[in-house]
This record gives sequence, structure tokens and C-alpha cells, in this order.
Amino acid sequence: MARSSADRNEAYAEFISRCDDFEAEIARERGKGKFTYAEVEENEEDLAKLRAWLDKIVRLDFFDARLRAEAGQRLERCAELLEDYAREVFEAQEENHLDIPAARPGKS
Repeated sequence: MARSSADRNEAYAEFISRCDDFEAEIARERGKGKFTYAEVEENEEDLAKLRAWLDKIVRLDFFDARLRAEAGQRLERCAELLEDYAREVFEAQEENHLDIPAARPGKS
């Protein structure tokens, strides 16, 4: 039992580290002003991978390892950050669309 919990805690710790990386990536994109749909899609894929990974760890966690709750909380934080970032991207894209002058009839 102790070995299994230790193994799961190691997996959760690595997962939490990847959540740190995910959060840092979102912060970098914001810092660069990189508000593109492609970035949102890439981050959505990364979040899906994190979800799948956590599901695998939890399925093997028969003894409710100490870091389980923290890992779940961190995944939720990543999801919230991505949701906020996606909203910023959509707003930025909408603003950019509004800034494009409309074509005048007869002009190309």
C-alpha cells in the first residue's frame, strides 16, 4: 500500500509540474500578445492530454494518494485559465475584425 501511494504521488507530482508548464505557456502567449485561434486549439489539445493523463493516474490510485486532490484542483485551474485565454482571443479577434475597413462598392 505504501509503495503504491508513493508511486501515485510521484505521478501526481509530475502531473502538477506539467500543469505548471501549461500555466506558464498561457502566460507567455498573453505576454507576447499572441491571441490566435490556433493557440487556443493547441492549448485545448494540451488540456485534453492533461485530463486523460490524470484519469489514468486516478484509475491506478487505489489508496487515495496524498497529492490526488491537488492534482484535480490544478487541472481545474488549467481549464479556467484556458477558458479565460480563449475569451481574450475571441475578443481580440472580434476587435481586429471591427478594425478592418469595409470594402467600398466599386473598389477592389
